[in-house]
Amino acid sequence: MPIITFIKDIVAKARGSYYYKVARHTQLYCQRAANQSSNNQQRRMLFVAAAAADETIASLLGIGPALEKAYRPRITSKFSKVKVLSVMKVYLSALLVLLGSHRDEILANTELDEQKLLTKWCSVYDYNINDKKIFNDTLLAAFKSGGFEGLAKSASSCIIDGLFSEDQQLQPDELIVFENSLAYDLAAILRNIRLTKAG
Repeated sequence: MPIITFIKDIVAKARGSYYYKVARHTQLYCQRAANQSSNNQQRRMLFVAAAAADETIASLLGIGPALEKAYRPRITSKFSKVKVLSVMKVYLSALLVLLGSHRDEILANTELDEQKLLTKWCSVYDYNINDKKIFNDTLLAAFKSGGFEGLAKSASSCIIDGLFSEDQQLQPDELIVFENSLAYDLAAILRNIRLTKAG
């Protein structure tokens, strides 16, 4: 989804369930990204990642601007801001793992070194110790041992466990949707920083 369309959807639904459960957090992420970015490449990378996490988590919850219901309805546990923020950061961490495969391009286009990129990412998305632990011990480990498919399975498992009241893991067709989302969102980040660099 284009960034402008995504932002308009947030504003249009500012008083609905989508805004209350997910989009208000995305707005805060985008505000931090705007304030903490020192160039357009950084800003676009962080905006697109936030939009990607928003769209995937909202879709899993069956809310939001997405036109298609890509995932089956599930029984949700009691709504918790902390849970939603936690699973959004799982998705963001999965994207960060994948960005590592394009490290040289990302660092060159954002004009950051690796440590500054990690610091900025954690600051904008407000990572806590547990978020960092999931990134290092769960998602990065899954990617190293199982590649893209292993990462997608691990990330989706963490998200489903965090959002829903009992074991309701993604079915094979849903896991494909999740994998496609990760691949699409990674490509969107790379495409956007390239466009900004060129224009």
